[in-house]
Amino acid sequence: MNWVHKIQQAIDYIECNLENKINAEKVAQAIMYSPIPLQYLFNAMTGYSVDEYIRFRRLDCAVIDLVDRNLSVTETAFKYHYETVEAFSKAFKREYDVSPSKFTKTHLCYRKFAPIKIDFNLTGDMT
Repeated sequence: MNWVHKIQQAIDYIECNLENKINAEKVAQAIMYSPIPLQYLFNAMTGYSVDEYIRFRRLDCAVIDLVDRNLSVTETAFKYHYETVEAFSKAFKREYDVSPSKFTKTHLCYRKFAPIKIDFNLTGDMT
């Protein structure tokens, strides 16, 4: 089950580095795993590509920063390594159907994207 542990290592690395510049290749390098098998296994186990997972988790953290920590849209965009505020706003609107500035004013309910934790048990045997 080494590959299961590798996927959890990838998730743990992502969670610790959401505020750093990371992508699928950097994650693979950090956990010492080949990028292509990592992408395949990550998607098979989580239903998301590595880059999708990073994007969804960053957007979830961005909501907390915008609403609870009162960071500006600009600060939040650059904190999570979006190239521009417009790129962040577009990604945010695509996910939450509202702009980040409107979201902070209205405090809408949103779909939370919590960190994935893999719990894998294999039982049974021939007796």
